[in-house]
Amino acid sequence: MYAELYNSNKDIKISLYEEGILSYGVTASMNYKKKIIKIIRHMLCKKDITEAFSTFYCFYPELYKGSLSVHAVPQIKLNSECSDILSRLFNVSSERLTYQEKYIFFTSVYDFEGGSPIGEYEVACAIRKIVGENNLLIKTHPRDIRTIYEVNGFKVDKNSSLPWEVIQLSKDFSNYIFLTVSSGSVLAGSLMSTNPVDTFYLYKCCDLTGNLLAQKTANDIYNLLSSEKMKKIFKNVKIVERLVEIDRNCK
Repeated sequence: MYAELYNSNKDIKISLYEEGILSYGVTASMNYKKKIIKIIRHMLCKKDITEAFSTFYCFYPELYKGSLSVHAVPQIKLNSECSDILSRLFNVSSERLTYQEKYIFFTSVYDFEGGSPIGEYEVACAIRKIVGENNLLIKTHPRDIRTIYEVNGFKVDKNSSLPWEVIQLSKDFSNYIFLTVSSGSVLAGSLMSTNPVDTFYLYKCCDLTGNLLAQKTANDIYNLLSSEKMKKIFKNVKIVERLVEIDRNCK
């Protein structure tokens, strides 16, 4: 698309937008295919798409440390006009929001992407023993096409293919507990809710040594939660070192 538009306007500018608060530091990855494309375009005396990046739109511009021009996006809140529009667009009706389980576990991709499996599934099994099978719901990652949770008796959210932020804007989850190894979606419980949701990050309960992407995400989570600017917003979000802390903190 950029190549076609460039043919009509060689000065075209590209704006990027936030995919999640953990993506603020993400830059355009340059794998070998993209490097080849860039070289070829330069040989043809054409700009590469990365040279057209101009603006970054996000909810919290004060957290952005990149080189692009940054612009704030108005925050979306529960029961707002925008949340109603999003609910209609994704067909999020009240019938689809019957969440009965108190604990919702958000999976990530690092058992099948980024390097060696980190043991996320094993963590989910351990959590089930702590909180009880009927109290735990698994929200699978949209890119996870495996059936490992279903075939092993876990309750899996039927809305897993929908953006969690849209669901978060359609229901009050303040009486629930969010659990995850490294998902950024759980932060919507604090960013978009009047009443923040108790949230636990569990990456310290996994083995990240063979997965560089998981290590980077864990570092990004730590830096975000350590930010003085965000501590008040994320006061209900904790990083735990042992799973027993979940049971202890929730009593």
